[in-house]
Amino acid sequence: MPFFRHNALHNIFPHNPTKMTDMLKFKDIYLSEANEHMKKLNDNLLLLEKTPEDKAILQELMRSSHTLKGSSATMGFVKTGFLTHVMEDIFDDARNDKLKITPEIMNVLFETVDILEESVRSIKETNAEKDVDSQAEKLKKITGVATEGVGKSMQKPDEKPVVAPADNSAGAVTAVSSPNVED
Repeated sequence: MPFFRHNALHNIFPHNPTKMTDMLKFKDIYLSEANEHMKKLNDNLLLLEKTPEDKAILQELMRSSHTLKGSSATMGFVKTGFLTHVMEDIFDDARNDKLKITPEIMNVLFETVDILEESVRSIKETNAEKDVDSQAEKLKKITGVATEGVGKSMQKPDEKPVVAPADNSAGAVTAVSSPNVED
């Protein structure tokens, strides 16, 4: 059995070990970039905690999430890509005044960065990402974002994001109705 039989790269290139080996050449670059963006996420979350409506910080958080989403998906780490896509949508909605970042949401975002770090560490050590689906669902539930997959976010015909009904049983303020907000 080939060494990479059970990892994400094998799923992308199951019958072409040469292409799989080529992708492994990019693994160190991916890991370096992922660690850099996770540090930016953590640092900017610490700043956002003090000023949760700061658009510049939300933009930086969205940018780091977007970059990590794309590089993870490109490398075949789709679960990590999806989790960062959920984060990207949260930061985009908050930046566009469609979501209020509450202390409860902040706690889950910090927890999410910790889980992302675990997944990237697993990729480094085993070439396989962690299963982070439950964390993505937790973020979606507390914020109401309706992210699916790692492609373009769901949009209504007016190009506003689709926001799923939030479960407010934890007391989190989530979706903010603002029909006159410009994108």
